[in-house]
Order: sequence, then structure tokens, then C-alpha cells
Amino acid sequence: MKREYLLSICMMVKNEEKNLKRCLDALKPLLEKKDVELIIVDTGSEDNTVDIAGQYTDKLYFHKWENHFANMRNITISYAKGEFIFILDADEVVKNPLELYETIREKQDSANTFSVRIKNLNAYGDFTTIQQERVFRNDGDFHFTGAVHNQPRFKEPVISTKVSLDHYGYLFHNKELRERKFKRT
Repeated sequence: MKREYLLSICMMVKNEEKNLKRCLDALKPLLEKKDVELIIVDTGSEDNTVDIAGQYTDKLYFHKWENHFANMRNITISYAKGEFIFILDADEVVKNPLELYETIREKQDSANTFSVRIKNLNAYGDFTTIQQERVFRNDGDFHFTGAVHNQPRFKEPVISTKVSLDHYGYLFHNKELRERKFKRT
């Protein structure tokens, strides 16, 4: 089935005014493409998150948070009209967005899933790096499972890319908060 877009960028957000603009500004080269859409599902923000999101997309939806990460992720992908779905969080920044686009265009017939390199930064100047699946073929079967440890259920083959994300979600000095978030995710 031919889809309307090559790529759907799917995000769920809540109270992300500190991060969202930085994240979305980095996506501008992708958002200028006619075959890329940005979908944002807000789960109850009480700050300026919705106003910021509205400056970048008209595909802004609202769903009440139900303490289940996978369900919310699945709601975001239910709006996707792209051949591929890119899962992104507001506290992440794509460092080379056009490389993501070109890789998907070039390899779309030989992959169902693409992985990216994620650099997890912390408040002490350290970081860890992982390769993680983030771009998935929108084939009707792809979905997430798990209330907290949401896991994508995807198909092979997987192509590893040179696309990199900086993840700012652990940039805080409060050790208790940092450990609680780390354990949660």
C-alpha cells in the first residue's frame, strides 16, 4: 500500500517547554520535505508545550495520560500516514536529520527497521552511547508493548545507520530524581 508520506515523525509530550523547541528546531530540514509529517500527541501539558508544538505542525492531538507508555506510543503511530515511523522524544536532538532522510530513501526497499546512535548525556559531562531501533516500517503490525518499559515490536531486516541523537533527559544534578527516571525507563 502506497502511503501519503515517506516518513512520519511521532512524538508524545507533556510539559516539555524546556526541551521541545531545541528538538523541533533540529528537525527543520526534515520538516521542509513534502513527504515528511510531524505528529505530536500531548498528554496533558500545563506549560507552553502545546503553543511551541503548534508552531511546527498542525498535526497536534490530545490524549489523557493513562500511565501506560506503550499505549501512548501506539496512539501516536495511529495517526501516521508515512511509509516509515520515526519515534522521537522532546528531550532528544537529531544531529544529522538529512542523513536520516537520505538513508531511509535509499534503503527503504531493503529494510523494515533502522537503528540510530543515541548519546545519553548527563549533568557531570559524561555520556553513554547505544545503538537503538527508532525508525520502523508502518506496515500495520508495528506497535509498542509495556506500560513503563515500552518496547517496539518490529520486523527485520534492521539497518544500522550513522544517524545520531543527543539525549538530554538525564541532565540534572538531583541524584534521586535521576535514578528514579533511569529505573523507570
